[in-house]
Amino acid sequence: MLDGVTTMSRDGAFALISKRRLEARHATIWTGRWNSSHVGALRPETAPSPGKPPLFNMDIEMSADGRRLYFADNKWSPFGPPSASDFNVAVRDGAGWRRAPEFDFWCARVNDPRTLEYAAGISEDERELYFTRLAPRFLAPPRLEIVVATRPDAASPFGAPARVASITGFVKGPTVAPDGALYHHAKIDDMHRLFRTPHTCPSEGRIAPARSPG
Repeated sequence: MLDGVTTMSRDGAFALISKRRLEARHATIWTGRWNSSHVGALRPETAPSPGKPPLFNMDIEMSADGRRLYFADNKWSPFGPPSASDFNVAVRDGAGWRRAPEFDFWCARVNDPRTLEYAAGISEDERELYFTRLAPRFLAPPRLEIVVATRPDAASPFGAPARVASITGFVKGPTVAPDGALYHHAKIDDMHRLFRTPHTCPSEGRIAPARSPG
């Protein structure tokens, strides 16, 4: 069983990815409440699910106010990475969550059928969307990049994503800290290490070129 990709809002709403009931419920997104020492009231969220396997949700990111989930729809592949991965949005609906197709246009320029988009990290104001982009290559290892898409306000669609030029190599999994700094993983000498890069330009989503191990 795999449990991971945790995310939490300011008010204690908690979500993670788990395969514990994938075959029975066709859902990998689970939500609950953080109660200062543990997570309680865990339950699967079937509404955001894209359908039965080989479809599934690989990862999620909750907005700071706990009102939205940014998640990836995926399709299993027997040959390595998923054969498809694109972002969608879910919103709170009473005590649960629902898929929100009315916000599909937010990610229209982010999702690319030629690449896999996953591991979202959203800024507190939801104007900067960082994520991992994997580009398959014929007879060569895939190219991994951390990219960012920005928008002028939290109701507009995200623009075309751009690679964060200061972050290179085998990199993935960006997370935005409350102060705007970016944390990510990088594989160096066969070891995955955590790095932190300070934020310098909120209006354009750029970050400083320097980075340091976390």
